[in-house]
Amino acid sequence: GGSTRTRISRKELEKLKIKLPDESKRTILINNLLKQQDEILITLEMDVELWKQKKKVLMQLLLTGIVRVKV
Repeated sequence: GGSTRTRISRKELEKLKIKLPDESKRTILINNLLKQQDEILITLEMDVELWKQKKKVLMQLLLTGIVRVKV
């Protein structure tokens, strides 16, 4: 025995209507909030990279003796 599969033609697929959610005020507000949070995260990630670079430079200055620390 075998099995049969029903087939949907391209024309039948083109006839299908798919409902998309409406752009409600709530959806727009949530979207805007998420965009703002993304911008904050990008800014913080850039800050972290800057501090990593500063640490690297300071460590090089300390290890080469250009900068001294009084203990």
